[in-house]
Amino acid sequence: MIIPFYIELVFYSILFVALVIVGYGFYVFIYSPSRKLYLDLQSPPPLVGDVKEIVIDNNTRRKSVFIGLLQSDISLRLKGIEEPHLEIHFQKEKGLEEYLLTFKPHAKNKVFWKAPHTTNYSFLNEAVTVESREFIGHPAYIRIIAFIQNNRPIHYVEFELSVKYFYDSFGDEKMKFIFKVIKIYPGIDLKSRDKKGIYSFGKPKAEEVEALT
Repeated sequence: MIIPFYIELVFYSILFVALVIVGYGFYVFIYSPSRKLYLDLQSPPPLVGDVKEIVIDNNTRRKSVFIGLLQSDISLRLKGIEEPHLEIHFQKEKGLEEYLLTFKPHAKNKVFWKAPHTTNYSFLNEAVTVESREFIGHPAYIRIIAFIQNNRPIHYVEFELSVKYFYDSFGDEKMKFIFKVIKIYPGIDLKSRDKKGIYSFGKPKAEEVEALT
């Protein structure tokens, strides 16, 4: 029996489309998540000096940045960090390169911070909003606490949050938000990585006594 050419063409076209769909599904649902998981597992822990820069797109007026364990914009990969741990919401002023930053803790009693123009750390247990201009020349300091005892941070990662103006490729003045890791206390046990790619904090040296400031 001879199959007409147009039927063969339709059959092979359907077969081709089916293979494309299967291949796309395999890439999206199997390969891509598996590769992301593999890369997450191989990713190193944070280091003192690491910098994350945030620039809000001209067409975006609202953006949230999360600090957390594995699935956040800034992933710390350290035991005791929650997911998410802290959210920073940026809201752009209409027609101006000015922002309102709202700090929303998702982990109770596990975020310490020193706001711009202040001298002491305090717990951040409720949303606080600060104007971006307050950070110019006066950075904020944020401690993401993994373990706390008697209101004293035992394990934490400390960030400096500052801002800087620059000109983009279109010649527009933009504001850049800079998150810099300035301290990891009491360090990281690099041999402690588990199957999820999460590390443990190290042990403090005998002479290290960390006071709550």
